[in-house]
Amino acid sequence: AAAVGGAAAEAPSPVVGQVLLLAMRSFLSRCAEVLQQRRDLCAWPHAYCALCGGEPDFSVITPAAERHLLCARCTLRWKFEPLTCPYCRNADRSQITSFATPDGQYRVYACDVCQRYLKAYDGRRATRPVMPIVDGVATLPLDAAAIQRGYSG
Repeated sequence: AAAVGGAAAEAPSPVVGQVLLLAMRSFLSRCAEVLQQRRDLCAWPHAYCALCGGEPDFSVITPAAERHLLCARCTLRWKFEPLTCPYCRNADRSQITSFATPDGQYRVYACDVCQRYLKAYDGRRATRPVMPIVDGVATLPLDAAAIQRGYSG
């Protein structure tokens, strides 16, 4: 712990970060909604969020077979290359592992280079739009399968 004004300062707990994220999520989501309406993010080539700089934690395969990433912090959605790892930019398809739920509604794309994975909602045959919170819970078994295979989220 570093001394600040003669007193020892402790690093904030990871729990504090989670509480702050949850407290800010509704504000950030509203900001993302407004930005999405005012800006065309099709030209955003980055794997991080244009609004808050967060990493994606979910993706959507659109009916046109495009992949859109969803920010973990603010839920902003932007188009990204379909089979490129958003974490290390690996585009070698032989180094991308994919598996799906039996009904094909959800998929995992895992990178054998950086050992990270990203879940996806397949909207090509879906009867509803993606719901990140609901779909995040529905895909917990895919998290377990990816982790068992040595990948991290």
